[in-house]
Amino acid sequence: MPGTTRRGLPPTATGQALAGEIAVSVDDRTNALLVAGREEAVALVEVLIRDLDADTVGNWVEPALLPLEHADARTIADIINRVVIQGTRTTPEADGLQRQVARLRVLASGGDPTDPAARIESDLFVPLASLVVEAEPETNTLIVVGTPANIEVVRELVSSLDVELASAGNVVRFFPLRFAAADRVGSVLNDVFSQREAAGVLRPEDRLIAAPDARTNTLIVSTSARSFEIIESLLTSLDAENSNFTVGLHVLPVPGADVSALARNLQQLMTERIESTRRTGGIDSPMDTFSVLADPANSLLILACSEENLQLVKDLVSTIQDDAGLISSGGRMELIELQHARAEEIAGSIREVYVNRENERRGQNTVSVTAETRLNALIVRGGDADIDAIRELVARFDKGEVLSVQDVRRFELTSANALEVVRLLEGVLAGRGLAGSTGQGRATRLRYLRQEVTDALGNRVPGGLTEAEVDDFIREQVRLTADLRTNSVLVSAPTSIVDLIESILLDLDGSTAGSREIETFRLVNADARAMAEVLRDLFNLRLQGDTLVLIPTGQREDPEDPQSPRSSSSVTAVPDERQELSITIDARTNTLLVSGTEEYLELVRKVVMDLDVIEANEREQFVFHLKNAKAKELETTLQSYFDTEATTIQAALGGAGGVAGSVSRQLEQEVTVVGDEKSNKLLISASPRYLSQVEQIVTELDAAPPQVEIQVLLAEVTLDDEDTWGADITVGGMSGLGPDAYQLGSFAAGGALSSALGAANLSVSSVDFELMVRALEVQGKLEVLSRPSVTVKNNEAARMQVGENIGVPGDTTSTNSGVTTGVTYQDVGIILEVTPTINKDGFVQLDIKPEISALTSRTTQVSENVQAPIITRRSVDTTVSVMNGQTVVIGGLIQTTKESREWKVPFVGDIPILGLPFRSSKESNVKTELLVILTPHIIPGGQPAVERYRTLTDKAINGLSDPQRVIDEVGPVDGNRQEAPPPLDEQSDASVDFLSAPRIRATPATVEGNTRIEASEIDWTAVTRIQAKQADKAEEGRK
Repeated sequence: MPGTTRRGLPPTATGQALAGEIAVSVDDRTNALLVAGREEAVALVEVLIRDLDADTVGNWVEPALLPLEHADARTIADIINRVVIQGTRTTPEADGLQRQVARLRVLASGGDPTDPAARIESDLFVPLASLVVEAEPETNTLIVVGTPANIEVVRELVSSLDVELASAGNVVRFFPLRFAAADRVGSVLNDVFSQREAAGVLRPEDRLIAAPDARTNTLIVSTSARSFEIIESLLTSLDAENSNFTVGLHVLPVPGADVSALARNLQQLMTERIESTRRTGGIDSPMDTFSVLADPANSLLILACSEENLQLVKDLVSTIQDDAGLISSGGRMELIELQHARAEEIAGSIREVYVNRENERRGQNTVSVTAETRLNALIVRGGDADIDAIRELVARFDKGEVLSVQDVRRFELTSANALEVVRLLEGVLAGRGLAGSTGQGRATRLRYLRQEVTDALGNRVPGGLTEAEVDDFIREQVRLTADLRTNSVLVSAPTSIVDLIESILLDLDGSTAGSREIETFRLVNADARAMAEVLRDLFNLRLQGDTLVLIPTGQREDPEDPQSPRSSSSVTAVPDERQELSITIDARTNTLLVSGTEEYLELVRKVVMDLDVIEANEREQFVFHLKNAKAKELETTLQSYFDTEATTIQAALGGAGGVAGSVSRQLEQEVTVVGDEKSNKLLISASPRYLSQVEQIVTELDAAPPQVEIQVLLAEVTLDDEDTWGADITVGGMSGLGPDAYQLGSFAAGGALSSALGAANLSVSSVDFELMVRALEVQGKLEVLSRPSVTVKNNEAARMQVGENIGVPGDTTSTNSGVTTGVTYQDVGIILEVTPTINKDGFVQLDIKPEISALTSRTTQVSENVQAPIITRRSVDTTVSVMNGQTVVIGGLIQTTKESREWKVPFVGDIPILGLPFRSSKESNVKTELLVILTPHIIPGGQPAVERYRTLTDKAINGLSDPQRVIDEVGPVDGNRQEAPPPLDEQSDASVDFLSAPRIRATPATVEGNTRIEASEIDWTAVTRIQAKQADKAEEGRK
């Protein structure tokens, strides 16, 4: 004992046994121990020897090789040496690893580490100092030396640390759990990290591998260091003593938000809500457990809550994010639930009453109130005093007096529209101001004043005043329904509100504003349909698809003269189609029917009277007898001209930005033309103002057109090229050597037409050319084929034909009954088509197409039994321009005929050399060229044409063999008749003029649209003058 010489003894039996001394001796022969001492000490030795002499200690130390598959052997050896053998706790994974070793040792000794009774022993760690662990890098193997129990512990650790992610640099940690089950927690962690991966915020190295060890209730996790922070935070909640596993873990991405502040606010709001439910007597449910963890690196919220609370949290997060004041302002946040009123309305009222005033006084976002519609609650942030004040306001606003008595009445309207009145009353009773606020929670007194209410209701509402108190709860009891069938309004509301509505309805229904009347306007000069269009355009405006109706602005009194009539000519534009003027017409009586207000009808009456006094423009009709033009052709020309003029004027005026003239002006300029084909008359309707101009145009178009007399000569010129060899001998009158009288001599070939005329196509004077042609004819070089002459109008086509119309085989059709060959007809002979065009300078342009065709004896095989004749054809298609009275020649169509003949004395002429004098040969090369010779003469219209026709008639009659007989048959011809010329052989001293003058005795037949003149209808005459000297010169030139 302290202060004495006496020694203290331990109170326990073990302590007393150890206090004594013992003597120990070893007997090697028997492997025994001899122990001497006090009884307590010897008993303790016996217990220790029994423990030390157990079977498990038989092999005390042994080696083992542990190969690794993924992890590095040196890393694992270093971890085991530092944490398990040396007992170091400086690294984060050390505590969990040591506790896992302790639980494995308990498990190896036959204990249960999860048993609460053995919890202290399982958490007690003693370093394994006698254990040796070394790494073999080449084989990636651990060499372990120790007791079998310790080697088995190391083997378990190595199997947990040798995972796939360990090779990538991740750390493997042990989390021995105390309260939660390892498999449950592992499943939750895997779900959380799977949601993070689905949200796209998980890096590859952050992937989680969690393997629960159910024997030791340990969670073995391999991941990155950043993920371990999240796991440790989650395990703080999951492995708590009061953990609730009826809720799930959820990951909520909140991009762009301060998730740390948001997590604090959500935890505070949800805790307050849960506590408020408990205070109000709600049932305490395990599903109300809530916790939230922020992941700022990935902007995530990790929630431990039920599915219902998860949806609530999402709504709260959306609301808090929308209201920046809830995050930025300081103070406390609280959730206040409402019982009766709506959260939006109460929030608006509190802002007006308290929040706005406090923020103006203390600074922006000092106090904030946000409505949460899903919970019908308010999220309030501020100081304690602010929250208490807002709670007091909510208690005052969140209640309502229910009116138990309601009146239901029907008001039948006579002039107002029931549907419009209902909309108007709903807008008035809703109580919404210009800012959109309704002032919820506050009662409002409505007063309706009208001038005539006292007279309408008597003493029921004295002073013309009706008032009622209205708040949110009274508004909810008001029901307004429109009955369109009876034009009535059904009202269901408290009595005071019904009285107010009755006063408003009587005032609205008693107003005469907007009453419509019907008035008819019988028009005298104006057209009812056109007047209706004018009025519609006048009193309607169209602006970007919206209809704006012009209505009278109302009557205004003259302040200087109150007794003067009030003006109502001004109008204003309103977007109300119901006030639009209604207009219809009665076409039978030309009457206009208009429906509108009295002011509207006054304006319409003034417009209609002003327009109807204007008399319509008069029009006159005239008939023109045409002399030369055809009525239908002139109708088409005039109508096209006047239509084009009207279109041009309208386009010019409209394009300038103005209107295209008034209707009366357009009607005045309108001209109607109709042609009668039988009488060849023209009926014209036009304004008297323009009638003279129309008459002048018709006279000009009906003037006699100029004509062209075309004299045509179709001739063939023979060009000989003949060689004669040998001798023609004439002996007496005999002709035994040849068919002709024999003469000695030779004849040279004749000259060509080109040498005679100088060119294939030329133009010379008529007199000179006639002289040249006559000279060629006298020489036998020219044969006149035809001399037609025709008179044709300017720009009209003429066609002359002398010949036949023959049939030739056409298409062949084979049928069962046989072969059928069609027949087509072709014109053969001399055909001439010509179209003259007169120019103002005296030239005539001729479109000429002459053709000479003949039927030959040759045929061609068309089919098996059909042969078609061959037709030779020579034609020209050309256009020439020639002066009036000048001749144009068109040539160049040459046909060549080669001929070879031989005469000889029989037998003698066949002797070589000696027979030359008795035979002769002749070779001829005959070329014929077709000439087309035309001489146009312009015949002006009117009287000159008559004189020209008379001259041509006299010349044709005088050229006949018996002109007197013709005159006796057809009667005398006006003018001097020319005597018939002497025969050609009796005229010696004269030049030659060939004038072809056809006389048509009947109306020309029309074949395929062209004029066809038969040869039997033409009498040919010629006036010939021959000068002997010029004929002699021509003969000499031929020789």
